[in-house]
Amino acid sequence: MVSAPGWPPRMAAACWPPAAPKAATNSPSPTSVSPEASGRRTKDEGYDFHPFMRARVTIDRRHSLNGRITLEWFFKNRRWLRRASVTAVEAAWAKRPLPESEVPLRFLLLVSKKTHKAAHERNKIRRWLRAAIAETGSFSGIEESARARNEQIVIMMRVSLAVRELKWELILNDVQETARALENAVSQK
Repeated sequence: MVSAPGWPPRMAAACWPPAAPKAATNSPSPTSVSPEASGRRTKDEGYDFHPFMRARVTIDRRHSLNGRITLEWFFKNRRWLRRASVTAVEAAWAKRPLPESEVPLRFLLLVSKKTHKAAHERNKIRRWLRAAIAETGSFSGIEESARARNEQIVIMMRVSLAVRELKWELILNDVQETARALENAVSQK
């Protein structure tokens, strides 16, 4: 029995990137053109993201609500966002002074086992909720206004309806309605 490396196969070895020679190009290397010459702004000019991207909230661990004391506080002080239409996503919120080294907007995303039995379905719906929050530009404005007032806004979104055919569009529309209702509720208080 002969032992040979399993990858890359002998037939692919000729076109495998480490074995293939690099092609010569007429274009300058990326390091030879300065940002000023190319017309792009630099971070020193206060520009640190792509010009076509809009401001948005991406949920990472800092934005997730956790801890027994924090959860108990939230469930004592929450206010429900009421909407006229029946929706798949219910929302509640609470406001408090901004704790040191925390973000001004935190989320609690709930999908109950009672309405969606399979864990992969619940996880898919949570991913959809996170993506809908990232797609909704209103949350970045809410976050900035809360930061300016030195407040933290905690938002709970709960999928409460057992909808057989729960679709991404339904969740996105509900989250956008929630953001509009939250902007109105926070500005009134």
